[in-house]
Formats: sequence, C-alpha cells, structure tokens
Amino acid sequence: MNSIEFFVPGIAKPTQRGRTFFNKRMGKVQTLTDPKGRVTKWRERIYLEAQRHAPPAPWEGPVSFTAIFVFARPDGHYTVKGELSAEGRRRKKPLGGVGDWDNLGKACADALEGLIYRNDSQLAPAMVDKVYAGRGEPEGVYVTVRSDDS
Repeated sequence: MNSIEFFVPGIAKPTQRGRTFFNKRMGKVQTLTDPKGRVTKWRERIYLEAQRHAPPAPWEGPVSFTAIFVFARPDGHYTVKGELSAEGRRRKKPLGGVGDWDNLGKACADALEGLIYRNDSQLAPAMVDKVYAGRGEPEGVYVTVRSDDS
C-alpha cells in the first residue's frame, strides 16, 4: 500500500460554483468561477506541498482520499479569560461560513489531480471533515491519500 500524508497551513477556500449571466454590454453569456483568484491560490498551496510527497508518476486505480479541514473558532466561543464559553463547548464542528464540505474537498482533490493520481474519478472512498483548531493549532488541511496499487 502506498500512502501520502501532509498538512497545508492556511485558510481553506472552497471551490465556487460558476455564476452564469447574460452580459448585455458584450452581448453574450458569461460564467465566472473564481473572480478574485482565491481558490486558485489555495489550490496552488496544496499542489506545492503535495509536490514534496508525490510519487514518481500519478497513481492508477482506486485511491482513498481524506481531507480534514481545520478552522479557527469564532471569538464568541471564548470567555474574557480565554476559556471555551458554553457556546464553544456546545459547538463541536464548524457549521456555517467556512464552506460546504463538498466544495472544500473538491478544491483539495482537484489540486492533487495529475500529481498524486491521474483523475479525481479514482477517489473511492473519499472523506471530508471540518473541525475547529485546538488552542495553538494552525488553520489548514490535513490530507491523506492511499493507493493499493504498487
């Protein structure tokens, strides 16, 4: 079994669905997917870290994929003394404002395509999770990719 594990620090950016509209001035339909380039920069960070761990050639066959996204807790989860508040203890996982799990996973999986595995259609099983950072733990994503093929 081949296995690759790495961490990419930073604030995760989910893949955005394209926004299609008719541009009257240009007289044609346009689709915007990443107008500010935030997802592209996040994918580049993942790709650069993955390069350090990449196999000589992309894997063929089934590949398991796990991405655990780590997010900072909101200020409201802490008391004035810096301890977890009742709200912080109640909320075990990030719920809103950090991105849908499938869009976070897609940004990560797309970044590894052609480098770790040939195509993201090889991913089976795939698991994506969102967690809060522990005290002193950086935001980012833990990635594990495994292949049974040699």
